[in-house]
Amino acid sequence: VVLQMNKWHLLCLPIVIAMIIQIKGVIGLNIVPDPSIIQLADIIQGHSPLWKQLVKTLPYNLTNLIPETIMLPMRDSTTLYTKYWNPPYPTGKKSTVLIRSPYGPDGTENLAYLYIPAGFAVVMQNQRGTGNSNGNWTFWKTCEYDGYDTMEWIAKQPWSDGRVYQMGGSADGVLSYLDMKIPQPRLKSQWIIFSNSLMYYTVFQNGGAFRENLVHHWLKIMHDYRPHAPDYETQVLQHEGFSNWWELDMLTNLSNVNFPAVHLAAWYDIFLGPNLESFTNYDTKSSAGARNKQRLIVGPRGHCFFFKTNDDSWFENDYYDFIWAYDTSIELFSQNTPIQTVVKQYSLAAKLKKYTLYVMGKSSFLNIEPSDGMYWTTLAKWPETKERSLYLAKTNQLMELPPNTPNELSYIYNPKNPVPTVGGNNLFLTCGPKEQNSIESRSDVLVFTSEKLADKLAILGKIKVKLYVKSNCTDTDFTVKITDVYPSGESILIGDNLLRMRWRSSMSRPELMEPSKIYEIMVELWPTCYIFSKGHQIRLVVSSSNYPRFSASPNNGKMIIEGGEILTAKNAVMIGKEYESAVILPVVDIDDIPRNTGI
Repeated sequence: VVLQMNKWHLLCLPIVIAMIIQIKGVIGLNIVPDPSIIQLADIIQGHSPLWKQLVKTLPYNLTNLIPETIMLPMRDSTTLYTKYWNPPYPTGKKSTVLIRSPYGPDGTENLAYLYIPAGFAVVMQNQRGTGNSNGNWTFWKTCEYDGYDTMEWIAKQPWSDGRVYQMGGSADGVLSYLDMKIPQPRLKSQWIIFSNSLMYYTVFQNGGAFRENLVHHWLKIMHDYRPHAPDYETQVLQHEGFSNWWELDMLTNLSNVNFPAVHLAAWYDIFLGPNLESFTNYDTKSSAGARNKQRLIVGPRGHCFFFKTNDDSWFENDYYDFIWAYDTSIELFSQNTPIQTVVKQYSLAAKLKKYTLYVMGKSSFLNIEPSDGMYWTTLAKWPETKERSLYLAKTNQLMELPPNTPNELSYIYNPKNPVPTVGGNNLFLTCGPKEQNSIESRSDVLVFTSEKLADKLAILGKIKVKLYVKSNCTDTDFTVKITDVYPSGESILIGDNLLRMRWRSSMSRPELMEPSKIYEIMVELWPTCYIFSKGHQIRLVVSSSNYPRFSASPNNGKMIIEGGEILTAKNAVMIGKEYESAVILPVVDIDDIPRNTGI
């Protein structure tokens, strides 16, 4: 049923998945793969002219192919559930697309069907300790060795020409990235989707706070595969600070990457920040065969398919990222093969340059006037930006010049009554550009708004928020949100982040605050690409919680695993002379992110 869903039906998919998870233990079902990847395959098969043409030329019925299933032994004799398709056409040896996943054996046929029509064999495998595979799941700490052994097995098969390519989305993509911790001589290219190679910064946001809702629910799903395994969340929280325990779940040595790849990210995706950093590392720190040869496509939503705005039409033409990324992967995977003629004729990605970005802006869903954003741009180089500062004022304004006199704006933060999460880069919560008005009137929230813009303003990159702060506690959080305020009053979320103060200097060594001492901090939001329209306003929202997206700080300075007394904090933001708290915008010339109507 799930595989037959189209884009519009997916608003109901969280209910379907919840039902599957609830009844899994009763009737023995396997947890379905990441629903965003299911939708990706569905959209490609429904909208890609290249895929449709490849299927049209097949001399057999694609859905009649039956995969072979084996328990493949690894170097330590642990066997992994592996199934593979060796299509009858073309005859002879062929290249292979490898997809390794922790999400169980079922529901993956649609992913195989993306590549079989292009003449590839496809191998799918359950990650060690998940699905039907044996062994223990240890996150991604040793995944590279299983990846190597599997690729070597592929190369020895009579139908294999020795060349292997990888497709991986979300957790599957983490496997693809982290396989590169060691040399993989069989691997020639990758398509990595809404994922990252820096798992510490996925679990603990770059401001140091635990992404409670995302990590808790995802690890619970993973634990359902092995109910008797040690509790995964406890293991994570025992390593709150960065340490060598996390290094095995990170790709920091890029010397083994020696091929071009296509990386698909999204502005409201749960992995956006480390996803873009992983792309940059591939493009700048890899070996000669890969450096400056990576391709990046950034759409608006990524995992965020379930947010509700009363409609699913907030973003216009947003699904092209799936099609372009798929077509690009076919181009990379099928170099010097007979299908290159078909690729050149039918690929929608033929005119794409190195960077293809969705430029966001006001939505026609809230405004009947045409949007200045909501379009695609494709660029050969990343545009230059200039910083523009807007300073916080006691009058709750964002001003072009800092106030002349110092002031203090304070509020009481009670961890037992945290500011609720409304939208953002979430998976199990409502996500995306949600309206923030309902929380902006709270007494524990500070709001600063610019004048109405005299002309449209484009930004590209990381918004930074410099704050001078203090607290009566030894530890607390400072959260920030940037919103677009429409003339009709709606305050729509663009991005958010926070800083947990004990991690302000180092992510490995906590440092508590001195009560009442003033600290200068910088909170960086994940990158965005957005056009503020004329007559709109820019808003900064400051508080000390965003729950349950992030765990609520108890203000006691203790590690999460330690618990301790929950304290109420009196927190303050300093502004004006000597304390020039400000929003720093990465302004880009609109002409440098043109609307590309020809792609």
